[in-house]
Amino acid sequence: MRGRIPWRWATPLALVGVAVALGGERPDLVFEEMEAHWGMIVQGETATHSFTFRNAGGRTLSLLRVQTSCDCTAAPLERRDYPPGASGAIVVTFDSAGRGGEQEHEILVHSNDPEETWDGLAGVTRLVFRGGILEFLRALPPSVYIPGHDLGTAQERRVRIQAGERIGPSRFELTAVESSSPHVSAEAVRRGPAEWEVVLRVLPTAPLGPYRAEVVVRTDQERQSTLHLHVAGEVLGDVAVGPREVHFGEVERGGGAERRVGITSRRGRGLRVLDLVQASAFVAAEVVTLVEGRSHELVLRPRPDAPAGPFAARVRVLLDDPDEPCVDVRVLGEVLPEVVALPPAVYLEGAPARVDLAHRRGEAFAVKGVEVEGEGVAAVLEGARSVVVRRAGEGRASARVVVSTDVPGQPTVVIEVRGE
Repeated sequence: MRGRIPWRWATPLALVGVAVALGGERPDLVFEEMEAHWGMIVQGETATHSFTFRNAGGRTLSLLRVQTSCDCTAAPLERRDYPPGASGAIVVTFDSAGRGGEQEHEILVHSNDPEETWDGLAGVTRLVFRGGILEFLRALPPSVYIPGHDLGTAQERRVRIQAGERIGPSRFELTAVESSSPHVSAEAVRRGPAEWEVVLRVLPTAPLGPYRAEVVVRTDQERQSTLHLHVAGEVLGDVAVGPREVHFGEVERGGGAERRVGITSRRGRGLRVLDLVQASAFVAAEVVTLVEGRSHELVLRPRPDAPAGPFAARVRVLLDDPDEPCVDVRVLGEVLPEVVALPPAVYLEGAPARVDLAHRRGEAFAVKGVEVEGEGVAAVLEGARSVVVRRAGEGRASARVVVSTDVPGQPTVVIEVRGE
């Protein structure tokens, strides 16, 4: 299994690039190794490795944060600043609970070293931690997905619990099974000295909508006292809605983007839309009836005056269905700014740095003023559309430079500034 971090999780300093002031030496992050292999461990055990590094540069190295590709891998930062010549380590711990087979996980280290790049991102170093997991006991399958089923009906699935190859016991007992959901029951049934079945049942009481449950299987084996099973599915009523989550991605203000969501009766019964509930500065919604009393479409469009930035909105549709009187549609996206700062973030190490402002479509605009929110930073306008930022005083610099514009829907542009 591979764990990879999506590029959009990157810190603001890495989205377009890290601007380091000209003049003076830079920090230089040097790892002794970029990859490590833990070999083979038994499921449930942990693997740990220290990725050691040093600052080979002439300026203080600052570790901004560390990202891991899944919750199973931890890499806390115990110290952030390293003067020239100092060494340190990032200790990575992998928890194999509920996992098996070959594993590979990423660790991204964000720093103020502009020469460290990964996947087009400046100031990012990629480490890899990999290895294999032997299953003392194994669940087949460890995760169960039950496709949509009707309200009021029961569902049953079976999971085999077997001794693992090479190291499994010749006989074992399941001492208990526990479900996290009142709507999912679990029962252990012996099938042989070294094989059991866990019978999973979704009860008729399960409510409409998606459901998830974790089933903990307890054993008499000290080397693997628990196994974790995962159950997911969806209970369906008469109302079919698709999709329930809409992604616009990146859109330009007034660009005419549109998404449609179908709302129909699965059994051909009468279905009417009573009202819409929406309260979002980003999204406008309307209902179009395709077949009177049976089939409708929810039409979603970004508002022409939507402010720049990411958005997450909810549109609620009120229906006359007795089992599902309302449905919620989640709407996600990002309205692109008209004016952008190039670069959007600055790391100061002595000399001033200049940030240019540009309109995405090349249209004219005016800069009305500049304010600094934070400490250790001063900013002034240079010309019509440039901002010069510099250190102000001693100590660390940490501030937001807020540039006011006359652009409708985007009254400000923010520049993040950091420094040692």
